[in-house]
Amino acid sequence: MTDQLPHEYNRPGLLWDNPKGVVTRVGNQEHGGLYKPPQFGRDIERLLNGLVEWHQQLIEERIPALIRAPLVHLYYELIHPFWDGNGRVGRVLEAALLQAEGYQYTPLVQSRYYLEHIHTYFTLFNTTRRQTEKKNAAPNTDFVAFFLEGVLVSINNLHDRVNALIGLVLFENEIKRLHDDKEINVRQYAIATQVIAAGKPVALSAMRKAPWYQALYIKLTDKTRQRDLKKLRELGVVVLDEVNQLLPGCSGVGK
Repeated sequence: MTDQLPHEYNRPGLLWDNPKGVVTRVGNQEHGGLYKPPQFGRDIERLLNGLVEWHQQLIEERIPALIRAPLVHLYYELIHPFWDGNGRVGRVLEAALLQAEGYQYTPLVQSRYYLEHIHTYFTLFNTTRRQTEKKNAAPNTDFVAFFLEGVLVSINNLHDRVNALIGLVLFENEIKRLHDDKEINVRQYAIATQVIAAGKPVALSAMRKAPWYQALYIKLTDKTRQRDLKKLRELGVVVLDEVNQLLPGCSGVGK
């Protein structure tokens, strides 16, 4: 829980025995206040063993992995057994539990969701702790809901990426067909493939300065250049956005 936060969020502590009385405190006011996790090895060992036993009980009670994994992650962070790196270890534990249940892709992108919402992620640890201290019912609900929201967002993102890749492959096949059927010429085909290969919008002015583009029209007039681009746009092979950047026609952007 201390990793990837500002330096003041990290305080020195001792993993097992604390003979010098150094106190580990986790957190800052920005993320819900300071928290004093367990300080001594015997307490930490007892709590970790209890967490393992509790997780086994959840398995026996047929609690789904999508609930068990974030709960283990949450309570591991609150036990806080290491000086540093607890967040990374907690996320690895969560991912391992999910992968053990057959979730192949979600664990790989869930950490990214946490990092993209880092302030909410860390604040929820303190939210859970305060709700527990107040003896509120189901104090861990907000963290589990946050995790499940991340899973949904991650799955939707993966779904969109796969659809985009499939769409791009189909689009490339259609461009090849247009070329094979002589509906577009060699120059037009080259422009289309270069725009696709760029993987990002291509400024029309920059493309016109590119050596490969100039080589296409070394003995041709500007009128021919304009005619080629017009044909590609009419066929929907490329589109031109509001700032004169070219994109593949499958991007759905343009004018």
